[in-house]
Formats: sequence, C-alpha cells, structure tokens
Amino acid sequence: MRPASKPLLFAASLAVLGVTAALFGPRLLDLAGGPDAALGAALTQSERDGLTLAVSGADGLLVARRHHFDRISIHLEPDGQTGYAVSTLDFTGALGATEVSSLGLERTTFQRVQGSWRPVDGLAPRLAAIVAALEERRQILQSGDGARLMRLVATPQHADEPSSDPFFKRVAALQSRRYQVLAWYIRSERDRAEVTEDYRLAGTLPGGPVDEKGVRRLALQWGGSQFFFAERVL
Repeated sequence: MRPASKPLLFAASLAVLGVTAALFGPRLLDLAGGPDAALGAALTQSERDGLTLAVSGADGLLVARRHHFDRISIHLEPDGQTGYAVSTLDFTGALGATEVSSLGLERTTFQRVQGSWRPVDGLAPRLAAIVAALEERRQILQSGDGARLMRLVATPQHADEPSSDPFFKRVAALQSRRYQVLAWYIRSERDRAEVTEDYRLAGTLPGGPVDEKGVRRLALQWGGSQFFFAERVL
C-alpha cells in the first residue's frame, strides 16, 4: 500500500480537529492542541452553534443567519491568560427589522477563566460597535434632535451643524416621523468602516404625507473605545 501523501495527511488532521471541536469544544482542544487551537475553535464552532451579539443602546440583539470566520490569526499575551484572535468575518443577519450584511476585519479578545477560554466582549465586538454607532444615529434621527448627532462625529469642531443640512431639515420637519433603516451594508478595515444604508422615511408635512425610500453612504472610524462618524453623520 502506498503511503498517504502530505496533503491527505494534513486534510485528515484538520478533519480530526474539526470532529474534536464539535464533540468536546475548545476546552479539550486547549489541552490537546494548545491555546491556538482552542481560540480558533471558539470562533469556528460558533458557525454551527449560531452567533448572537449584544449591541449597546439597541432594544434587540444582532442575530446571525449565516456567518463565517476566516484567516484566523491567534496572539497570546505573556501572562498566558489573555489572548486575541484577528480574523475576517463574513456576516449576514438582522437587528430587529434591519438587515445587516458585513464583511471585514474582526478582533476577538479571550481570557482564560477556570481553565476555559471565554470571549471578553463577545465573538464579534468590532461589528457590534459599528452597528451600535449606526443604531444610535437612527434613534437620534427618529427623535429629530440635531444637537445629539454632533456627539457621534469624530471631529465635531470640523463638522457642519446638522441643522443646516437639507436632509436633516426634511427629517426634523416631519410630524409623526418614522425613520426606519431597512438595511446596513458594512465593509470594515483596520480602523475604518464604510456603510451603505437603505432607509425609509415617513411622516406628514403641511403639504401632505411623506413616504420615501433612499440610500445614505456613511464612513466611520475607530476612536479608541468606539466608532465615530468620520466626515459627516448624515
């Protein structure tokens, strides 16, 4: 019998690791293959188990219908109790009635607790932070409070007042206003995210009812602990 080729042996090893992760989870992989295997398994196992993310300020949860972590790179701190995984995340899901589609960089921090590696801020904290900024903007547009919008801008001293923006004037003028986001399409990189927003704006003006759909394009940047809007918030 001919010996198995190296590619076949490598594929078999991956299959064994996959079965081990599915049956016993990241804790056993930590014992068998070290932290690298355990942290990688914590991400990939979620593709089978499902992924639900808490979004700061939102009424509901960001729930994945489909997601995939790829290009996973593991980094361990010298203390051996903390580590993080850098990866790309392809995500499709929803926050309530808003569809969310995202592709980009993710950074997941883990801490070892009682022998198990646990995510500190969820498995996709960057995506959750981006959606949190977008959702806060949506809530403020719903309220019509332009002053609150300035808090979301990375450099408010260089930004125009929302009250002078034609789009905001139209939103603020509506009675029985409803600003609904139909979908966010997100592309994120290391410190920046580009977003296309499909929205529906409804309400009443003196001239009659308004019910329109449109598209806004937005840019966000990382500000140390959260995402802010880069050039403009509208």
